[in-house]
Amino acid sequence: MIIGLSGGIDSTLTCEILARTLSAEQIHVLIVKNKRYPLDQQTHVGNYLQNRGLDYTLTTSQDILEKLCSRFGVQEDDTRQHSTLDARITDLYLRTLSTLHAYMYIGTINATERMTGWFPKGALFGDLCPIGGLLKHEVSGLARFLGLSENLIDSVACSATSICSGCGELESFSGISYVFLDRVLYSFREGTLDALKNESSLKEMESIEIILSRIKEVRHKNILFPPFPKVFPCK
Repeated sequence: MIIGLSGGIDSTLTCEILARTLSAEQIHVLIVKNKRYPLDQQTHVGNYLQNRGLDYTLTTSQDILEKLCSRFGVQEDDTRQHSTLDARITDLYLRTLSTLHAYMYIGTINATERMTGWFPKGALFGDLCPIGGLLKHEVSGLARFLGLSENLIDSVACSATSICSGCGELESFSGISYVFLDRVLYSFREGTLDALKNESSLKEMESIEIILSRIKEVRHKNILFPPFPKVFPCK
């Protein structure tokens, strides 16, 4: 299997799940360096892989990114487009290697990103996405349960405008907290939206409608999404 690691909580948790399930020889890690990932995040990746005894391949998206931006006139300060291109380049690396070596490509998109469409269409979710059913707060909870770094867990954004770290802001979510976003997405997933609406303030109702509108707007992206484990609430 092949997985791309950024040093963030989603890819690290996914890799940890693989490492607890497979032998080190069955896991092929790719790290694609780019400007979006800070040095401390890259250091975390190296330390984690060393502790886990996993080998990795290191490459960069910068040269390809610069050529694409120059070719299509993407401005240097256009964070959204730069991040989208970076993600697609990373996806291309992973898909190419999976084809050349007959690897299964393991995706790292969580349910918060999946339901809000905060990923380039068709990219980064691979052939199987183990955390595709986990909302961001559930990702954090599982990461803590499995003993991953508290610094990694604490790095999760507070504002829903920054759903995917380093990918620019989702302006329509301005003023909405990540906690409230996940609360709405959880209620949507579990079919308890009416109960949530009944206990919500007028301001919260406005935020709920913005989130539901976003879910509907990006439904076309989820049509392509691969299988992922479903999450069922404890009774």
